[in-house]
Amino acid sequence: FSQSVFTKPSAFSRVATVYVNNGSLGTFRSQLSMNVFTNSKFLYAKDAPYVIDTSEIGSEVFIGIEAKGLSNRFKVVINNCWATPTPYSTDKKRWSLIINSCSADNTVTIYDNAKDSRSTFKFNSFRFQRLEKVSTVWLHCEVQICDGERLFCQPSPCSVRSLSTEVDPNGGILTAEFQIKGDISSNNGHVTGTSLFILLLVLVNLCCGLGNGSNVQLDIAVIT
Repeated sequence: FSQSVFTKPSAFSRVATVYVNNGSLGTFRSQLSMNVFTNSKFLYAKDAPYVIDTSEIGSEVFIGIEAKGLSNRFKVVINNCWATPTPYSTDKKRWSLIINSCSADNTVTIYDNAKDSRSTFKFNSFRFQRLEKVSTVWLHCEVQICDGERLFCQPSPCSVRSLSTEVDPNGGILTAEFQIKGDISSNNGHVTGTSLFILLLVLVNLCCGLGNGSNVQLDIAVIT
């Protein structure tokens, strides 16, 4: 736990400053950031605020979490990701996306995790089915920076790990705002608009071990 410390970013920030203790070489500062990319090649990050048309609910969203300013020995590890209808990561109403570094269902694909300074995944955009009037949704991701020269950073195979343990996150929070907007024409010619904001909260846990995830899914459904 003494290898690295972080500074908590201000509310709804996509970037955090991380200080990593590199033994006799001293402490190094890194910038940890989360971005939304245009496709699975993860070459081009979208400009914030991120906008998704309501007609594209169910489309793929590509997320990259990256640490800059550190050597290749340090790996970004995504432990858990889940969505809630409130800003609180402990909300009992949640939809799990990544649990113990494994995809919670087939709507989530993890491309790279704990291999280098950037980890990437995608999920299908969604809303809470029984909470249509809720205009905000938050996605939380618990993340670690792992020292690859001192620790084995790769998670064990998903087939031998449980997807039912409780999430107990701690650390800083990164957020990215999605604005889902669009005009939908009804049969009588009237046009209605719906706005949905998705905030991605990344809980950064900079320690040695991997965290646990939660698979509690209350009153939530994915629209594909």
